[in-house]
Amino acid sequence: MTMRRIISAGIAAAVLNVPAFALEETVTNETSSGAVVDDTAARSAAFLAENAKRASVKTTASGLQYEIFSAAETRGKQPKPTSLVVVHYVGMRTDGKVFDSSIARGAPESFRLNAVIAGWSEGLQLMTVGDKFRFFVPPQLAYGAEGVPSASIGPNEVLIFDVELLRIVR
Repeated sequence: MTMRRIISAGIAAAVLNVPAFALEETVTNETSSGAVVDDTAARSAAFLAENAKRASVKTTASGLQYEIFSAAETRGKQPKPTSLVVVHYVGMRTDGKVFDSSIARGAPESFRLNAVIAGWSEGLQLMTVGDKFRFFVPPQLAYGAEGVPSASIGPNEVLIFDVELLRIVR
């Protein structure tokens, strides 16, 4: 999967603060049969459970967690499921390691909400132009059990995105 495709698949946001909390690196254990047992799913669940206790974090019915860093002065239109939007973003793992950033590239990204990961589509529909949010995207709303190894996104990882909605094109 190319970096452009990953971006189009849902990586968004504005550089705010890298999270102070972090999970340990994914730990794998060899079983007697040689199969690798990955406990990232359990670590992701523990991270989300702990994160949900923070007063500033809200959780949707799907399990997406988000935090509002700044809201636009006036509440305008929100994107629809098929809207074309323009955003700045930083995508990072729970250990704070950045895997992609439109800020670092110096240019915002545009994409349709129905062409990105479910966590992005849902989260961006909560925003209006000018808002800055942080999304805590559970694996089932991101890249699931496959992950995206070429982008250093492991299987069953929670992903964190700082997102600024710059414009709704249509």
